[in-house]
Amino acid sequence: MDFRDFTLFDVFWKNKSIYLILSINYNPIDEKDLDISLNQFNLKKLKRKIVKDEYEPILILIYDDCNVDIDKDLSVKIVYGDIHYSKKIEKVITKGTPGFLSITTLFKGDYRLFPNYYKYYKGQGVEHFFMYYNGLLNDDIKEVFNYEDVTLIEWDFRYWNYLPASPHLPRCPYGSKLGASVWCKYCHHAQVGQINHALHKYGKDNYQYMIFNDLDEYFYIHNIKLSDHIRLNPNFHSFLFKNLWAKALDESLGIQGDLLIDENGPYLPERVVFPDKLVSRGKSLYLLSSVDFIGIHTTNLIEDSKINKNNIFFHICNIGIPHRGQLRPGGGGDRERHPSWAKGVIKLNLDFLNLS
Repeated sequence: MDFRDFTLFDVFWKNKSIYLILSINYNPIDEKDLDISLNQFNLKKLKRKIVKDEYEPILILIYDDCNVDIDKDLSVKIVYGDIHYSKKIEKVITKGTPGFLSITTLFKGDYRLFPNYYKYYKGQGVEHFFMYYNGLLNDDIKEVFNYEDVTLIEWDFRYWNYLPASPHLPRCPYGSKLGASVWCKYCHHAQVGQINHALHKYGKDNYQYMIFNDLDEYFYIHNIKLSDHIRLNPNFHSFLFKNLWAKALDESLGIQGDLLIDENGPYLPERVVFPDKLVSRGKSLYLLSSVDFIGIHTTNLIEDSKINKNNIFFHICNIGIPHRGQLRPGGGGDRERHPSWAKGVIKLNLDFLNLS
């Protein structure tokens, strides 16, 4: 729900608390400007306010639930200025014993990559997948994600914000494309909301660890499953995986080549080779009890000594493609500019990842 100064991504009940996951369009809103009621009880006691007012921002408000009877349906009413919003909210019941490892991502045109992604990460010890579709779900998408251990969430929010052309605001490489009708201070929108929503709604108290990445990203540690690697390193709160662009190898020519194409879309030749240079940016998995908010690539909540950095992930979508921004299906909502890619299936030989 879009309000004038923020987007309400979701509101839900969990552990005797009401959670509001909000965007920061320009400045964090003052909670005193919100009038919130739960089943006619006015929520006055703010238990926690989590604010990240910088690149990849998020605002999370956590209220006491006034000992509401959770055996009844729960409805929330929110008044902000002249906007009145009501909805029946979900009750999130936490596990008696938390699971160990889960995973989440935001996706759109690349949804047909999921079966390979699912097969690989099941082999790495992932117990549950929380998959967010950046748009409106249809039967075709639901069928692709029809697994017992997959929760499919409709996340129909704009991917980017609209930024004014002002020298006084932070510059964003994506400019003003595909944005909101109001000017915003930061470019990222849907994915930051999704990550922190998954963290608080599905992750904390239900799983010890969660992976945050995209459907074309494969976290890899040689000769050991991710879950086993985590268990062998219990003193780390985060495991950072640095990016490697996996590239196709045309063995007949002995050189790196482009993707091959058939009627189903792009696919890899016989095998892949890996550059020896890591890209500085990365993705991570986290001990969920150690973080209250997460950015797309980083969090500043974990001290350096608690981060395991000696890891890599293979980024499949850039294989042999010189103009990644034009062809990549991506985790974000605006990367569908190449229909044959967006609708196609990548046939990927994952033998090099020890996937059987």
